[in-house]
Amino acid sequence: RIARVIARRIQRLKLVDGGHSEHMETVLRWMADKEGELALPRASFPRVPHYCAGCPHNTSTAVPEGSRALGGIGCHYMVTWMDRSTETYTHMGGEGVTWAGQAAFTATEHVFQNLGD
Repeated sequence: RIARVIARRIQRLKLVDGGHSEHMETVLRWMADKEGELALPRASFPRVPHYCAGCPHNTSTAVPEGSRALGGIGCHYMVTWMDRSTETYTHMGGEGVTWAGQAAFTATEHVFQNLGD
């Protein structure tokens, strides 16, 4: 928007070739075309982040059936919305502290702890 305003003002003040610049016109047309492309309708379905196909987190964050895990930060946080039996998260360096707080109040003897990236 700013570039368009400046270009039109320069043309109006006749500071460039009597108020006309082919290069400026070309750039302004290119900008208008780009704005038109950006205005096109986009897909309305949500794209939920997931691990990349070759990412080692695909397998390292899977827990054995009947087990549960606690989330870390970074990529490990994404498991909290995947079907991986992973709950909670914490700041970097605090991994495991959530289990320390829970352990005394549950019959669960073991959980898996994902560490931050």
